[in-house]
Amino acid sequence: MHERLRTFGEVETPPQAAEAAERKPEFWTGGEPATIEWSDEHQQETSARFRDFKAAWKHVADAPGLDIWDNAREVTLTKRVILEGDCASFVPAFARLLMADGRPRGALRPVLCTVGPQAHMVLSIETDQGTLIACNQTGLNWLEAGRLARHKWKTRQVPGAGNTWERLFALGLDAFV
Repeated sequence: MHERLRTFGEVETPPQAAEAAERKPEFWTGGEPATIEWSDEHQQETSARFRDFKAAWKHVADAPGLDIWDNAREVTLTKRVILEGDCASFVPAFARLLMADGRPRGALRPVLCTVGPQAHMVLSIETDQGTLIACNQTGLNWLEAGRLARHKWKTRQVPGAGNTWERLFALGLDAFV
């Protein structure tokens, strides 16, 4: 078994999430809580989808002072169409790909964190084995993986509750000390 993100109460919905939900509600407001029954086959399929998706993704930061979520753009580079955007566009775009593959929306949750001083977004994939994190910087890793050591978990969306968000404990903590 692997670690899971632990929560302790609601927080205010980020304004960018509310705005994104108005533009593209199918990802930002859908889904009942779910976990995926994980198998070696799921691991292989998801790893391959992540690798292929990442190969067709170009990271482009928002303009200074502008933070628009779910704003991926299609771009043609030497006869090859790719998507470009920042982490807050990568997460919903990758989640939509997984949903098209039959993964339940309620098991795919956007998570806000920091990596060093930078705000960041990742996708948590909730499985019966634990939380798998899809990060455009570090790859696809189980929550406790060393590659995620610099990620400081802040909040995540609550599935089945509209566009409600909840606070996260730091990894390894079960309560306030």
